Amino acid sequence: MGHGSERQLTLNEYLSRPWARVDEYIAILKDLLRYTAKAQQDTGRLEQAIAMMMELKKEADDLSTLDRITGFPGDLSELGPVYRHVSYSFAVCLSVENSCLL
Repeated sequence: MGHGSERQLTLNEYLSRPWARVDEYIAILKDLLRYTAKAQQDTGRLEQAIAMMMELKKEADDLSTLDRITGFPGDLSELGPVYRHVSYSFAVCLSVENSCLL
């Protein structure tokens, strides 16, 4: 299967490789769209392909997010779409020492 210098990939790494390629495909399609527009050619189908790939990526990310949630007694997918927010940090300040934990 391989040479001695090649690192063996884990199952999770093998399974995530196709999804990592989706980002590459989107970038390639966007480049193609840019050059097609510069050439004053029809970009409708490229725009549809980009939208489709981005929706596919979002759905895969949503399923991955739902898979990481544990302890819910029902089917999380029945609750509706997944909404995301930007990550944030918060601090807990202790008045006794006047210090904060991040």
